[in-house]
Amino acid sequence: MATVYNPKLFIPSWKVPRIRWAGPDINSITFNSNSTAFGTYWASVFQAESTFTVTRVAFRQVARGGTGTKIVRIGIMNVSTTTGLPDGTWRSYTDYTVGTESNAMVSVSLTTTPVGQNANVTRGDVLALVIEPQSGFSGTETLQLSTNFGTDSYIDSISAFPYIATSGTRGTGSGISAIGSSTQWYGTPFGGINNYTHTSAEVGARIKLTNTNLSSFALQGIRFYHALNWSWDMSIKIYDSVSGTTPITNGTLTVDNEQTAGTSSFTRPFTYMFSNSPILTAGQYYYIGLSRASGTFDQVRPRLDFGTGNSAYFNALTPGWESCWIERSTPSSGTFTVTDTLRPEWDFIIDGVDVPTIGASGGGPVIGGRLIN
Repeated sequence: MATVYNPKLFIPSWKVPRIRWAGPDINSITFNSNSTAFGTYWASVFQAESTFTVTRVAFRQVARGGTGTKIVRIGIMNVSTTTGLPDGTWRSYTDYTVGTESNAMVSVSLTTTPVGQNANVTRGDVLALVIEPQSGFSGTETLQLSTNFGTDSYIDSISAFPYIATSGTRGTGSGISAIGSSTQWYGTPFGGINNYTHTSAEVGARIKLTNTNLSSFALQGIRFYHALNWSWDMSIKIYDSVSGTTPITNGTLTVDNEQTAGTSSFTRPFTYMFSNSPILTAGQYYYIGLSRASGTFDQVRPRLDFGTGNSAYFNALTPGWESCWIERSTPSSGTFTVTDTLRPEWDFIIDGVDVPTIGASGGGPVIGGRLIN
């Protein structure tokens, strides 16, 4: 094993480390007519994150109008290097009957692979997940779906990929969608903001590193996105069990917020550093609790809310890494309640990992702050 230190790596609870946020800026589109000659469609353009066979895709349905049968063709296409748009040739697809789901991610299995095409993708391939209204649509028979996180949202403004395309026009913003193999999801599924008013409870994150190429990592600090009152001192403790009362070695951080710049908005991050980096073992759950050390003012903690039934899409966000919301009424006492459909708006700062020695099987698992299986 070889221990690697620096540069600092950010492991996010969301898809990527957040740069800025001006609200849950989410757009939508409504299909109200049938497509002819691939004229009406919505597409999410992205790079494949792994090498696998696409067997299913997902989109977020907001609502449907009317009770008639409506068919959309949904699947994957290549993207033209001339136009940056889907090339119109289906690699794999299914004709899906629109259901009654409301404000939910909808998973669709791909059933048809045309002759000469395949659903095998290689990491780095530029692809499009495409949805095209086929039949049954009219002014009253409609489908509304979420299209993309907007230009001020927490996912959008840090990369060239992904982007969206609508009926022959490219647009900005990460598409709200996912593609999957039989066991894994990839993409940027929906995550809304759910704010928590923090009084005297202990709240935070259950985390676990699931990457099999690592044995341990050193946690240097945590970056929060929250409204912060100057008179609210914080205590951050890391436990190695769901009902832990004693923090692990070096797993305590106390913040005097008289020494910080308070804010009533969520427009900038706050970074807090441990005096010595606690060492966390890969494959083990840890419970990072944030509580009030002094003061009486309430705080607001934003968190990502994926909704009941959508927790499986967490795998699409950070392969090799788990993070979800925890809460207990009394700091350092009792058992945390774990909610796997919520994620705190935290990034975790890593300053050292134990990795295989150079030349060992598996290769280096850390790329750009993202842990890769």
